[in-house]
Amino acid sequence: MTFTATVAAVPPGAGTPDGTVTFTIDGVDQAPVNLSDGTATFRTATLPAGTHTVSATYVSADGNFSGSTSAGVTQTVNPAATTTNVTATVGTPGPSGLSFFAAAVIIVPSPQTVTFTATVAALAPGNGTPAGTVSFFNGGAFLGSSVLSEGISTFTTTFFPGTYVVSANYNGALDFLESSGETTFTVSAI
Repeated sequence: MTFTATVAAVPPGAGTPDGTVTFTIDGVDQAPVNLSDGTATFRTATLPAGTHTVSATYVSADGNFSGSTSAGVTQTVNPAATTTNVTATVGTPGPSGLSFFAAAVIIVPSPQTVTFTATVAALAPGNGTPAGTVSFFNGGAFLGSSVLSEGISTFTTTFFPGTYVVSANYNGALDFLESSGETTFTVSAI
């Protein structure tokens, strides 16, 4: 976000004011900014999503101009859109088990571990690292969830041989919107 304050003399006064402008965001003063040709600019990338009130207060450097404070303006910061990408890593298969039923021997394939890695990122012009949780689903069946750490969430479970489509749903947070991604993977029988 970029905020700009313009300070001008009121007639019959003349000249270009010098000095500093202090921007106040939600009642908190920011570091003073020097005027340059009557304007001062303040930039920030840390405003959380929501509605904020911003005002600017001018202080003269030499006393030739009287100080002034602007009316407050309302600035809305929208949550950033996100993207979620998920990958599946199938573990090494274990040995198949043997089951005995009367005179028949049935080979039962063993499940294999699958680790899902979901990466959640803000889409431009949004920035920052999303926080919160990611929920994993096999079709409509909930598998589990895990917390994002630096935009990455991992979850491990087991699957029997077959082909699956698993989705990762980022649940959103104050500054970030929900998003989802999916991956298709195959667990092979040994």
